[in-house]
Amino acid sequence: MSDNGGLSTSEGSPTSNLPLKGEKGFCYEGGIREPMIVFWPGHQPKNHTCDAVATSTDFFPTILDMVGIPFRPEEHLDGVSFKAALLEDTTFSRGDIFWHYPHYSNQGSRPSGAIRSGQYKLIEHYDTNETELFDLKK
Repeated sequence: MSDNGGLSTSEGSPTSNLPLKGEKGFCYEGGIREPMIVFWPGHQPKNHTCDAVATSTDFFPTILDMVGIPFRPEEHLDGVSFKAALLEDTTFSRGDIFWHYPHYSNQGSRPSGAIRSGQYKLIEHYDTNETELFDLKK
């Protein structure tokens, strides 16, 4: 897993995020969505894939859950365990996710924030007060 999508500018080693819009530093899917691989021998079904949504703040509560240590909510305010998704529980739902990117970047992104709720994503561009609503299934 990475903290950003691929870099699409001429800076560094450019990548393509198609068909996703945007790149590293943007709140569009191309800037945020990336694959994650979890290896948990003896627990996960072989060759299991899932399309559950998770974020890096979920790692700590997930690892605690995997090894049977009680949760520490005061230490992981924003995270939830995605262990159930790893075990093919199709009812797992991460809930809403929020991003705050309050500055311009050298890749050309603008100050913005986003909320993902289910299949919908709302992006607000702070410098223009413009908002965009996306149906991510479309």
